[in-house]
Amino acid sequence: MPHRLCSLLALLLTVVGVACQPPPSYEATRSRCGLGADEVAVGIWTAEGGDAPISADCAEALAEDFGLDWDSFGEAPHTIRQPRTPAGGLIAALYVGLAADFGSLQDLLDSPGNSPVLTADLAAIAEELGLRGSDPAGPALYVHVALGVHRIQFSPELDVEARILRGVVHWGSDAWTQRVDAIGGWALLAHEVAHQVQHGHAPCADDPSVFACDASSEGPLGHEALVATLYQDALVDTGGDRGEACKAARWTRNNACGRILDPNHARACQIPPLEACYDTELR
Repeated sequence: MPHRLCSLLALLLTVVGVACQPPPSYEATRSRCGLGADEVAVGIWTAEGGDAPISADCAEALAEDFGLDWDSFGEAPHTIRQPRTPAGGLIAALYVGLAADFGSLQDLLDSPGNSPVLTADLAAIAEELGLRGSDPAGPALYVHVALGVHRIQFSPELDVEARILRGVVHWGSDAWTQRVDAIGGWALLAHEVAHQVQHGHAPCADDPSVFACDASSEGPLGHEALVATLYQDALVDTGGDRGEACKAARWTRNNACGRILDPNHARACQIPPLEACYDTELR
């Protein structure tokens, strides 16, 4: 993968004071995680359990791509059969970003209500990766999030789920207790990276003293909702016994959309049929 990808975020990185780092190799990490070229996986990061554990080598590869500070979590790379700790939950979130289906690149770039700045960054990364509109969106999204994260450290004293400062993601206890399904964790990371170009939140309508809302879907909450929606749409399209994964994505999306003051123009915040997440065989 060309190191010129760093230049795509050069201005952003200068503003937030983060040194440019080589982009991760999406293909190499998938190989270390035992994933075939076209293989998508659903299971290990949800309440449904999983078909196979995340290997210690896979956990280490994911941690390297995102600068996970194992010492701050009090853990070391290990096989994850169920994500029962903060580090395990975070690795599962990174794994969903690597392994799951997020639809086509065209779906990612063309959804109404997207941030123009984030869309331009994602389009530039996709071009560098040689992706076309019908290709999977996952590689572009994975590289985009990884380029925006210099390090992830556990900060149990944090009063919010997560916070990004100069490319360092502080992962709070709330992120572990509230984002128990890893699609929520992956969408939260995408949200934090979006902060580096969309900056802070706006006051909430019901309590203006709380700055945890966005004026429109072009903010970090809209990007979080979009990531969850693309994941949910792909589950519905492919079918199978994916009810718990679908419900997790729907919760994440609804939670984000509920804090957008004007979500009307965002495709991600349009409510799909409720039965999509409750059918045993999703349609």
